[in-house]
Amino acid sequence: MIDQLNTAIAAKHQTQQQRLLTLHEVMDRMSMGRSFIYNEMTAGRIKPIKFGRAIRFLEAEIDQWISDRIASR
Repeated sequence: MIDQLNTAIAAKHQTQQQRLLTLHEVMDRMSMGRSFIYNEMTAGRIKPIKFGRAIRFLEAEIDQWISDRIASR
């Protein structure tokens, strides 16, 4: 029983780390505009994953970026 619970928790954690967000989802999550996100990408602070012309962002990396900004204030 405990092994099943640990497996379920580990699977959920791994799924969250692998979830991809769209640009609009990142904009909503940060409450920032497209230009700000692109500026952060250009500066190398936010790294997108490119699929042809489409870009996505790892949810875990965006959450970490937000946490880092909160911690640095």
